[in-house]
Amino acid sequence: MKNLLIIVCLLVAVVSGYAGNLVTNGELNKKLHPEYRNSGSTKYTQMTLFTEDGSWNKCVKLSIIKFYDLKNGKRKVNFGVIIGGDKKLAGFPVKPNTTYKYSFELKGSVPYASISAMSWSGECRYYKDRKRHKALGRVKVQPEWTVYKGTFKTGAEAKRGALYVQIWDQSNKAGKIATKLTDYLLVDKIVVEEQVANNGGAAQVAKLKATIVKKKAVVAEIANDPPAIDGKLNDSVWQNAQQLSGFVDYKTGKPVKADTQVKMVSDGQNIFIAVKCLEPEMAKLKASTTGNGKKSIWKDDVVEIFFSPDKNRVRQFVIGAGGGRWMGDGVKTLNKYDDWEAVVSKGDNYWIAEVRIPLELLGAKIKTELFDFNFCRERKPVKELSCWSPVRGNFHDKSRYGLLVIGKFENYLAKNATVLNRTLADLPESKRRTTALAELKKIIPAGKIDAKAFSSLYAKLEQLKQEAKFIKAGDRKFALAPVSPVADFSLPFNPDAVFNPPEKIAVKAAINEFRPLPLAIANMTDKPAAYRIFIYRGLDNGIEIPGLNGFDNNKITIRSAFAVADGDSKQHGNMYGPLPLINQGYTITVPAKQSGLLWITFDCRDVKAGSYDGKIRVIPLSDPGKFANKGGWKYTGAMQDIPLKLEVLPIELSREPAIPLWLMNRAENEKFFKSMVDNGDRIFQLSPWWFTFKFDGGGNIVGSQNLPKVEQVIKNHQKWAKIYKIKGLKFLIGFSGYVTFAKVHGKQFKYNSPAWRNAWQNWLKAIDKLMAKCDVKQQDYIMEVWDEPHLDKFDKMLNVSKLLKQAVPGMRNQVTFGATRHDVVNLKKLLPYVDVWCMWGTYFDDAEYLKFYETLRKSGDQLWFYYCSTNMRESLSRYYRRNAWIGYHYKTDNIGLFKFMSGGPGGYYGRSSWKRTAFGGIAYRSFDDSIPTIRGEAMNVGNMDIKYMQKLADLTTLAEKRKIAPALVAEAKQLLKTGPYKVVISQAHDETAADQVRNQAIELILKLQDKL
Repeated sequence: MKNLLIIVCLLVAVVSGYAGNLVTNGELNKKLHPEYRNSGSTKYTQMTLFTEDGSWNKCVKLSIIKFYDLKNGKRKVNFGVIIGGDKKLAGFPVKPNTTYKYSFELKGSVPYASISAMSWSGECRYYKDRKRHKALGRVKVQPEWTVYKGTFKTGAEAKRGALYVQIWDQSNKAGKIATKLTDYLLVDKIVVEEQVANNGGAAQVAKLKATIVKKKAVVAEIANDPPAIDGKLNDSVWQNAQQLSGFVDYKTGKPVKADTQVKMVSDGQNIFIAVKCLEPEMAKLKASTTGNGKKSIWKDDVVEIFFSPDKNRVRQFVIGAGGGRWMGDGVKTLNKYDDWEAVVSKGDNYWIAEVRIPLELLGAKIKTELFDFNFCRERKPVKELSCWSPVRGNFHDKSRYGLLVIGKFENYLAKNATVLNRTLADLPESKRRTTALAELKKIIPAGKIDAKAFSSLYAKLEQLKQEAKFIKAGDRKFALAPVSPVADFSLPFNPDAVFNPPEKIAVKAAINEFRPLPLAIANMTDKPAAYRIFIYRGLDNGIEIPGLNGFDNNKITIRSAFAVADGDSKQHGNMYGPLPLINQGYTITVPAKQSGLLWITFDCRDVKAGSYDGKIRVIPLSDPGKFANKGGWKYTGAMQDIPLKLEVLPIELSREPAIPLWLMNRAENEKFFKSMVDNGDRIFQLSPWWFTFKFDGGGNIVGSQNLPKVEQVIKNHQKWAKIYKIKGLKFLIGFSGYVTFAKVHGKQFKYNSPAWRNAWQNWLKAIDKLMAKCDVKQQDYIMEVWDEPHLDKFDKMLNVSKLLKQAVPGMRNQVTFGATRHDVVNLKKLLPYVDVWCMWGTYFDDAEYLKFYETLRKSGDQLWFYYCSTNMRESLSRYYRRNAWIGYHYKTDNIGLFKFMSGGPGGYYGRSSWKRTAFGGIAYRSFDDSIPTIRGEAMNVGNMDIKYMQKLADLTTLAEKRKIAPALVAEAKQLLKTGPYKVVISQAHDETAADQVRNQAIELILKLQDKL
């Protein structure tokens, strides 16, 4: 651990804000050259990228090879490192007459080092036109890592700048020199940022620039003579329409080999789209699907057009190179093909799609003028997926869509600026309001503008909308407000709720429910601020008593979210994700003009129905406060107490999950086990790689069949299940039991030979014997024989499944079918040999599959549902919370989600839990603890939702059996039928749909309980 001595040199006395680091390799994770240059001769000095022992920390090392010998017999040392620049030019770009902040760390054995800055007025080489600027000057180098900070100001003509760390020493009169040849200097953690002075309202607006992402824009201008939809693109209207191109790879953001050219116009009722897909390999074009709504279209080359008028609605239009069409809302297929049209044609090195879509079909009113929009393309032969506006993870990443304006860019800006002007004019007069109004005038363009200008002006408009909210907050320095557990927690995070915070907070829960209360704490000041936030029920001699009146404080958990990267690529953003326990001081630090996130959970297991009262206290630690004895000690300062009431309803939910979960991990320890079962997990995974039996040439097992490691893992889970009174504990041997067997023994046995069949069956028998030895019955474990088989593996999968049933008839065989869609005719061949059918989520939107599922249920087989997206930005509402609803709607026996923790079973690779973000586990590993995430919490909300539905179903059955309250029974039956359909199908993009259905269920439960 570095011991940090902070030495600060403030050369310009201002209250400041800072931009990004101008030193791209400040953490020294890449090679040094060309951003780091040795200013001395390599005969005398050496600069290297150095790795410290023990910590593996990388830094710059400056070493002395030999001294300079002077004519008078004395010696000197004079060299350093210039930080900043590229292969051609010195330094990083800077502005003239501008102050820059820098910080870095030093450590070493040299006596002293000097710190200064350099600037150049031209685009020049390193040693021409160079000016030195005073910075820290000479400092004594410490033997431990020390942080140095300061500022420098550029001159009137400066264009580029650099930081310079120098070692200089010379013999004294006696001929002695303090520096030794063995001495060195280490430099690390270099940051250089522009310093922005706080000049009142203008600075407030400027600071918001970093929080608004500029979006790509395109316009569909009104055309008096709309084109004919014939696939020819020879209409005159297309000649002057704006063209968008420059498509990029959806993962890397790099330009694609085959670009796409798109033009759009509108007649005020429809949007017309001309698409030209450049294709250098036309002979390989996939274009076999015609007609509408066919799943086979996804095998063709396609273009995909996405529109979204608001956060709850999206429309997707797909046109295949063969002329096929598909449309949906991101969840289900829509059947409105008569309302829109598309015609396809082909050329020598391109194919064309000409499209007409009514604006009403986009889920918007005719007068809607702006849509979140994206245009994507799939080239199937070369597996190239591209898009106009770069997304992260998949094409449904709405946060990265561009903007489509219907009409004219300048008209949209003028109209919306007028609306915002009225909003600002209604606010109390202040310097900030005056500045915002002045900035708003700059947004209205004098004439016609292009897409690039609109993108910048639109971002400024959004900045000013946000500034208006802060101005409206007036003198308020902070605000605390509840937010939805499925809100957008990406950064910047400033939910609307904090601009209209409640005076009191009330939450409702059922007995045995885990009830979350997410709270946003907004810092409305210009500086970072720390807050102490906790729940208390009263005072004892002025000291707060934690908790709510009558509620066990051990059942209240407070966590504070922190932000992590949401992807592994250069295009990643940041979002709140992990939820570690709040610290001992119950404090959270929030950046200026941003909101932090607290996550409170009330564990209502075995709690009596009733009201539990208390307060949430917020103490801003950055503001002064004091106690004064004025007829009793009283506190004066910016502190807030918000009344809090938890109402536990007289509804007792089951402690068991309504539908068990399979989170595709084993529990590494008891803490992990408790976390997993609290999530609803009842199926724990054993790796087939653990079953390491040895075979002779005939496929017979030789040697011991005891596997102590496997047996201990099983016994641990059984022990923990007893401790936490868990029913229905099961084990699953996966992924891909047979595939693993083949990888281990494939060289020893030829597939389908007698020896191979004997070995495969003996392997299965040995596993069954070991499970029985561990007191695990056949109905309590599953062999996943194949995970996500491709089409060409079907015959082999059928064969090994037959052999499994011959070897161990009672062993339960599972096949997990992934995104590769197998023909139902083939699936029926597996019916005698498969007991558990785990189906990918999209398999539940196909009528033929739904009919097949009825066959499975009649046969007694189990039907599971699962998703395994690894995109951390999956919608908390649609993907995580709705996960349980999908299982409930389709009446599955189990719900699978990949997975509890990334990095292998148990998340035993710490780096995988924290840095391989694309794996998207719902928990992080911290040593031997698991830290929950917002994603896992959203999933749990869905699990609780369907517990309410199950409670309603049980009461309805009981009431119907007793012939009580027939009208209520009919109403409950209707909700049980239509509610899940609403959440899963008809209103899947509406984040409030699940809450609406849950609240209706609660109302009916209370009424039925009253009658019963």
